[in-house]
Amino acid sequence: MDIIDTHVFYEYNKLLNVNHKLKDLKEIREKYKGKHNIKFIVIPFSPEINKNIADIVKENSDFISGAYLTVIPRMDLPYWRYTPPDELATLCKREEIRGLKIHTAATGTPIDSNSLLPYIEVAKEKDIPILFHCSSTGIEYTSPNKIRNLAEKHDKLKIILAHFGGLNPDYINENLDLVKEFSNLYLNTTGMSGEIKRYELRTDKPHIKIHYTNLELREKWKEVLKNTMQDPILSNKILFGTDYPDMGYQLYPLDQLSRRKQEKILKNTTTLFKL
Repeated sequence: MDIIDTHVFYEYNKLLNVNHKLKDLKEIREKYKGKHNIKFIVIPFSPEINKNIADIVKENSDFISGAYLTVIPRMDLPYWRYTPPDELATLCKREEIRGLKIHTAATGTPIDSNSLLPYIEVAKEKDIPILFHCSSTGIEYTSPNKIRNLAEKHDKLKIILAHFGGLNPDYINENLDLVKEFSNLYLNTTGMSGEIKRYELRTDKPHIKIHYTNLELREKWKEVLKNTMQDPILSNKILFGTDYPDMGYQLYPLDQLSRRKQEKILKNTTTLFKL
């Protein structure tokens, strides 16, 4: 089966203690060889690599299908450099660029913030989606009301809500209703494996990472995905992603679906990204 993972990270950053290598992605492809042909859409962990990512994709097109550009909309963050909208507009001229990525919580930027307007215009002009980080603990940045505000104001913008909109039991059904209501909203499956990660970011030394698997949530999210795929509208809005290497690489819960429904999700990716 041809699989495109729409949410993996690439880059080395000493301060944040991350080292996301292309060779790791090659090893994943080799692991599944014979059963699946896995390719990736990669996300630069920080904006310093934005300027080179299109060339990296082109040089490795046998297993990388494209890349996002990382958006840092603020000038006062200690970990990342601000990304001017005109800089990203220029980089988006490359066909290898498939979208923009905004980490709402890490940058302290609500999904409907006016500071994102210049980046939204870049995405709309280039007809590429914006991938927004959503988390169960970051409701102040990606609450259902804020998602609605964004989708209503920018109905021509393709919006991907990472982590199935945040995977918060308190509002997951509300998010599903929004995705069903607005044609420009999509979800990806990152985080649905039940793995939990938390970070303590520090400026003076590498960050602390807490990482474990919640088996109860793992089963719950599998059932949520199965039920979502029963809906004729929502089944067109789901994209596969793993969040690797922050999460261990696995096809769960995609591989818990029937082959027909797996192929449906994978077709959604090629349609949205025009692959």
